[in-house]
Amino acid sequence: MQGTEPDQATAPLALEPLIAEADAAKEGPDKGSDAADAADEGPDERADEAEPPEAADAVAVVETPPAPARPLRWIAFLVGTILVFGLVVAALNASLYSASGFVERYLSALQRGDVGSAVSMPGVIVPSGAATVALTPQALDELSDVEVRANRVDAAGTHVIVVDYRMAGERRSSTFSVQRTAPLFAVFSGWRFTVSPIAAVPITVRNADSLTVDGISVEATPAEGGGTAIVAALTPSVLTLGSGDRYFSADPVDVPVVDAAAPASATLALEASPAFVDDVQTELDDFLDACITQTVLLPAGCPFGKSIEDRVLEPPTWTIVSYPPVVIEPADDGSWTVPDTVGTAHISVRVQSLFDGTTSTLDEDVPFDVAYRISVGPSGALIIDGS
Repeated sequence: MQGTEPDQATAPLALEPLIAEADAAKEGPDKGSDAADAADEGPDERADEAEPPEAADAVAVVETPPAPARPLRWIAFLVGTILVFGLVVAALNASLYSASGFVERYLSALQRGDVGSAVSMPGVIVPSGAATVALTPQALDELSDVEVRANRVDAAGTHVIVVDYRMAGERRSSTFSVQRTAPLFAVFSGWRFTVSPIAAVPITVRNADSLTVDGISVEATPAEGGGTAIVAALTPSVLTLGSGDRYFSADPVDVPVVDAAAPASATLALEASPAFVDDVQTELDDFLDACITQTVLLPAGCPFGKSIEDRVLEPPTWTIVSYPPVVIEPADDGSWTVPDTVGTAHISVRVQSLFDGTTSTLDEDVPFDVAYRISVGPSGALIIDGS
């Protein structure tokens, strides 16, 4: 009996695990699972959960570095923009807005036929009292191969720009003087011409008071021997002078304008046009035709006549065998002359000899010559004076 006591004493202990499981089943699946999870956790994981608060705080301090402040980005952008703008301004002031660039802009306007832009540039002045017929796109000549050859600066700070180009089939060059002025938009260099590139070209026309410039009529101021005119012309260009008058003609005269400071002068020598000669010939023929209507030996005011010693029995009859051909030449005083020219008249008259009383008919050619001075009145009428 005593041998059986130990078994009885340990029996309750063997039932304790079964009782605990039964209690867990009664509490529900959640608690059971929690208990199972707890049972599955190893000693290390439970140790982590038991770490002191200081260790948890240390892990929270490890953070991503903050992004750079936004104002710094704007400052960098602003500085970069200012630097780029400064470089652009410097580049433009060294090219487009330089002294040579200013002259090139003027020449570019001429190449485009943009007279308005060229004339509006600083320092461009139209000479007072000058004819402006050449300040038109039609009067401009084609410019090509434009190249700045030199840019010299004198002691006064004036830039002397020498430009080569091709115009009217020839290689030419012009010099422009420019000086710095107030800046444009406060940043770009400003320039102006110190000598206006519009030249005042003096023109003399012989034996007339009008001419044409590039096909456009220009009235000249009357002067001894003809007339004078001042024509405004853009540098560079070529003026073509001629005559648009019905009575005068002239071979075209080209006047290159390449130096506004010292423009070349020009003289237009006119000749009598075929219409002028024809009109004077007609005037002379009509005059002689009026002379032959006079039935006298010496027609009044006429270049021919016949003196005879015999008695005139009948009024004489005059005819013109040949009219004197007209040639018109310019005179030094600005008028025109018809040099001596020869014609022939014919007289027919019945006469009686004072010596023996016989009668006969006098039929005879009478040569004569004429010379005239001609001028053209304000209305265009011919004024012919015999000399």
